[in-house]
Amino acid sequence: MKKRTAIYCYFSVKEKFYAEVVKQLRELRNNVDYLIVVVNGKVSNTECLTDADKIFFRPNIGLDAGAYKYVIMMPEIREIISNSDELILCNSTFFGPFCGFKKIFDTMDKKNVDFWGINFFDNGILKYIQSYFLVYEKKILNDKGFYKFFEDNINEYTNSWQSVCYWFEYSLFQYLQKTYKYDCFIN
Repeated sequence: MKKRTAIYCYFSVKEKFYAEVVKQLRELRNNVDYLIVVVNGKVSNTECLTDADKIFFRPNIGLDAGAYKYVIMMPEIREIISNSDELILCNSTFFGPFCGFKKIFDTMDKKNVDFWGINFFDNGILKYIQSYFLVYEKKILNDKGFYKFFEDNINEYTNSWQSVCYWFEYSLFQYLQKTYKYDCFIN
């Protein structure tokens, strides 16, 4: 079985963890070796985070991409990632998974790809894997250019949803798909 590290970003206007998020985290925990939760903002009910190996709290800036950059740039987290076969970047903006993460991972493990997500977006102009659930394989984790992309292009202090969508969701996909193979669980 692959050694997986997941970074899960969470934000709530009501400043609490909802039952569906706790369920999602527990399901994710059952399928990864190391779980990092990054909370953008405040939450009052942190007792539900017992499944996390590390928890970080930061201001609600930079959205999910800023949270990922914040954590990925830490030397101790980079070491954890370097000892992993896969890195999962996901956030709380989706429901489910309805079939379970195990089925998703088992299905995608059979494909010969370097990165993947749950679903692909194509409106005829823009094409990319939606960023609420992304998985990067060892080949990418060993590529210094992956981390350099975050360092140079992801603004962890922005509050611009458009900027995050462009640089993280669209541009990172465009950068990686030039060199690496990708696929999605749902096309």
